[in-house]
Amino acid sequence: MKMLPTNRYINWLRGLVEEPGPSNPNLFAAAWNTSYEYFVPNDDNRAQDGLDLRGRFERETSITLPNLGKCTMLEFLVALSIRMNETVYDYNDPDQVSDWFWELVENLEIDRFDLEEIFQRLNGRKYDYDGGNGGLFPLENPREDQREIEVWYQMMAYLRENL
Repeated sequence: MKMLPTNRYINWLRGLVEEPGPSNPNLFAAAWNTSYEYFVPNDDNRAQDGLDLRGRFERETSITLPNLGKCTMLEFLVALSIRMNETVYDYNDPDQVSDWFWELVENLEIDRFDLEEIFQRLNGRKYDYDGGNGGLFPLENPREDQREIEVWYQMMAYLRENL
């Protein structure tokens, strides 16, 4: 049986980040079935990064995707992991996309909340001031409320504090 282009795309996304493997077997399906929502200015750039993965997939595989609509949470998280890898690129270990992805998943505390609640918290920015308790980038010493600044600046503060 021939695999549908959308399923091939989802498998391709998983292949970018699958190791070491999910602690929650429903993670990828839930992330695919949830749209990434944003309301903070410039977070549309992170959604666009996710949407750009569709074009990359089409170029690399010569498979045309149907109109898939909004950026999914899976695309957002994979694209953000790629951005993190590019930002702190290590010539000795150039492909750490998977490592970044699983660090983000761990920061979301998937063992503490159900997946629907996790993605609702993230989309609604219902995490704590410091980015903890369900945010992507928990900080020890935040300079400002992480719920009110764009994801890019949250990421940069997290990398500064943790590298």
